[in-house]
Amino acid sequence: MGSSSEFNLSQGSKLAKQLLREFSFKNNKRERYTIGGIETITEQIGEIEFKNVKTSINVSSQPRIGSAFFKDCIVYIDNSNNCYKLKK
Repeated sequence: MGSSSEFNLSQGSKLAKQLLREFSFKNNKRERYTIGGIETITEQIGEIEFKNVKTSINVSSQPRIGSAFFKDCIVYIDNSNNCYKLKK
C-alpha cells in the first residue's frame, strides 16, 4: 500500500511481456525514492483499457498494487475475521 503507482510490474515478468504486446505504453523517466536514496528510472506507462488502471513496468523486485489503485474506493480491513472488502 506504500507504493505511489496504481499497478506496477517487473520488466521481465510474463505478465509485463504480455501487456507490452497487447497494449500501448510510453516511456517515462521519474525519480524513485528508496531507503538507499533517490534513483532515476525509466518505466513504461500505459492505461489498461479493461479497468482504466495506470500500469507501470520498470525495474522492480515484485508486482505492486499501490494506494492509488484504491483512490475511488472505501477499503474495509477486518483482520480479526481475515476479511477485506472494497466499495466504490
